[in-house]
Amino acid sequence: MPRHIAHGFTLSLADPRGLLLLMLSIVAWSSASAQGYIPELAQKHISYYESLERTLGSEPYAYRGRLMTQLSQPVCFVRTDKSFRPRPLVSYLYSRNDSIVRQIEVEMDSLNFLPQTYDARHEYHEEKERKDEFLQVYDSMLSELTLKLGPSTRQEPLYQHDNMGNGWFWRRTNDWENDSMSVDLTLMFSDTANGDYRIRFYCRWKYDANPGMSSLAANFKGNEVQRRTAQEYLDLLLKKKYKESWALLDDELKALVSYETYVERVSPMADDAKKQGRKVELYMTSLMLDMSGGARPTYVFKYASDKSSPPQRTITVSFKSPDGARIYGVKPQTLIR
Repeated sequence: MPRHIAHGFTLSLADPRGLLLLMLSIVAWSSASAQGYIPELAQKHISYYESLERTLGSEPYAYRGRLMTQLSQPVCFVRTDKSFRPRPLVSYLYSRNDSIVRQIEVEMDSLNFLPQTYDARHEYHEEKERKDEFLQVYDSMLSELTLKLGPSTRQEPLYQHDNMGNGWFWRRTNDWENDSMSVDLTLMFSDTANGDYRIRFYCRWKYDANPGMSSLAANFKGNEVQRRTAQEYLDLLLKKKYKESWALLDDELKALVSYETYVERVSPMADDAKKQGRKVELYMTSLMLDMSGGARPTYVFKYASDKSSPPQRTITVSFKSPDGARIYGVKPQTLIR
């Protein structure tokens, strides 16, 4: 019976199942080892990319901070299969309702791994000689993107800029733009401490997190029940009837702040209202989209005594949702001319 030698293993050709398993493992290994800096650019489930990073031997990374985004917080991995330092940090952001990835980032920046102290960041610098290494990696990523997306639609060749009298920095960019996505690749490198030394890749799909919501917001005329509730709330608040106004707040809001803290925060508003005559009237309504993908009706009031246009002082009262019955927020604003 013929026998086949593959990677030090002896396999009988009479065992097609074993041969198939071996072929699959070789293909998987080849795919992982051939992975460049840029992941597959596709709107796939986050589990697909988590599996991909595990295959590559990437290490999970806890994102530092919190993004204001309608997407998820970043799911991050440090690539360990590259010799270049700093290691690539890959981040995936997905839509909350279906877990489909809508944004991918790859960044090589040592600041991601430094202690989060002023001294560590202020004193850090890369040797000027490393600029060529960064450029080589940039060229490699550019080649990958050109194969995936074609030539960039806009580019800025490497250019040396004066860093406001504090040495120099170099910048280079390539951008891709089409109907479905926006992609940019940027290099920054300084020749002084406390500078920028990074390569950053962003891919953002043009995803509507709230289908139809923009049209809804544009046509929002307000809810008469909410308008009356907002008016009643301000009438009570500005007359310093704090307990009565507290009763009109959303329970979720009450759980976040004590009554004493509430009074402390709104009493300056009531003090100022005394000077303005206390009487308020509706000025405008709008539907604001929040970072979690929700829509919050807002009712903006002005003092009846204020005849300026736009008003000098306004108070915005918001509800949690278009059918919300209780006050979810209140915010005074003063126009700065």
